[in-house]
Amino acid sequence: MVRGISGSNATVRGISGSNATVRGISDSDATYSSVAVGPVEWTSIDGAGAKISILGQTFATTPDVASSVAVGDYVVAVGDSGTLAGVYPTGQTYIAGVSPVTLRGAVSSVDSSRATMLVGATTIDYSSLLVSQPLFQPQVDEVIEIDGTQPALSGSVLAGLSDRALVSGYQVAR
Repeated sequence: MVRGISGSNATVRGISGSNATVRGISDSDATYSSVAVGPVEWTSIDGAGAKISILGQTFATTPDVASSVAVGDYVVAVGDSGTLAGVYPTGQTYIAGVSPVTLRGAVSSVDSSRATMLVGATTIDYSSLLVSQPLFQPQVDEVIEIDGTQPALSGSVLAGLSDRALVSGYQVAR
């Protein structure tokens, strides 16, 4: 269990359970605009700088942090404006297509005819959400939060059949 991600007693619970969700990150007083719970896709170290990618969200960080995780590690990462604030191991093994993932970030494009949207470098298929939320229609620049699964590392995220997909109320400044 990871506590206090946003400094407002946010809690990540149940990562290993079949109904695992991330709770508390979407609170109105949440600090971070980007949250990714899933596998590390890649890391890159270039001199004094480094980057890490989780669920298509690329975060700038330090070489020490990037060296502390490996591709495939199941982690919780939080940050703002592309800068990593923290990365926390879940303590669980990531299994593609089975392990739950959560993604919070700004929508950069929407294809409503296919029920897909792009957040960072990840395509999210939200067609299954339309069963429980037929009026769900994300908009470009809205910050959304989605639970689901990722059948292949670095692939699309399939939004889960939950009622937890939400538009956070945050808006990206242009």
